[in-house]
Amino acid sequence: METEVEGKKSNNFTIAALIGEKRCADEFSDNIEPLKKLVENTGENDETEKNSCISSGSEKMVGIKCKLETIELWEKFHELGTEMIITKSGRRMFPTLRVSFGGKGLLNNEKYSVLLDIVAVDAKRYRYAYHRSCWLVAGKADPALPNRFYPHPDCNIMTGEQLSKQSISFEKVKLTNNMLDRNGHIMLNSMHKYQPRIHLVRRKEGETKAIKNLEGEEYRTFIFQETEFIAVTAYQNQLITKLKIDSNPFAKGFRDSTRLSDNHDADGAKISLASTNLLQTPSFAETGKILSRSSF
Repeated sequence: METEVEGKKSNNFTIAALIGEKRCADEFSDNIEPLKKLVENTGENDETEKNSCISSGSEKMVGIKCKLETIELWEKFHELGTEMIITKSGRRMFPTLRVSFGGKGLLNNEKYSVLLDIVAVDAKRYRYAYHRSCWLVAGKADPALPNRFYPHPDCNIMTGEQLSKQSISFEKVKLTNNMLDRNGHIMLNSMHKYQPRIHLVRRKEGETKAIKNLEGEEYRTFIFQETEFIAVTAYQNQLITKLKIDSNPFAKGFRDSTRLSDNHDADGAKISLASTNLLQTPSFAETGKILSRSSF
């Protein structure tokens, strides 16, 4: 039985790294672009408690802060090298992207929209080396799929006061590798490394139409390095599989289980065991001037 042996980034997320052994550094250390290259950094870097955020965009909105919720969980996955499942029909992300806004730049009576997009970190394709338990660069990236903004479905336009009183969850966003998708899912290539970005756009008076790009808009973009991931059609790292099962409330039926049979997650997709003993579990779940190119 063939198993997908393609892959995603790894810094300190190999099995060996967890026990203190340093492996595979030479293969990928020179291939990972600094995160700062993803943004035209016209603003400050927000360092609040454990929440580290790179922000850019309008100077008028520089005082607005964005916080990544459940950052501790994201850090656990980031340490191992987060993987997100993509399918033709679309899968939800886990962990879920959830943020909150605040700061002196967030004006109570102004109206805002919150958007999400996911962009390639570099122009490389990855593969997972099972015998070495790490990710390696496999070659040049596949042609980029069309970049899409995903507007928050429940709060297309909100006042600053409303934003400051709640967290914004992108639990409904789905990832797909279907180039013909017409459902508004975010399209990604398997075995490529991606970075989610949160955009807060100040809406013009009387404007209600959907935002297709950021050109001409007053906005602020926020990037959390902890949310970087590699898109896969089946999990490659067994430690990621285990952490997803242990952390995802929809996967509680698989915890402490010694036998795997046909099961379904919240999307109703079956979970099966690959020949490599990796659990193939389903997950839930340019733009403007910032970038030049474009579950379980």
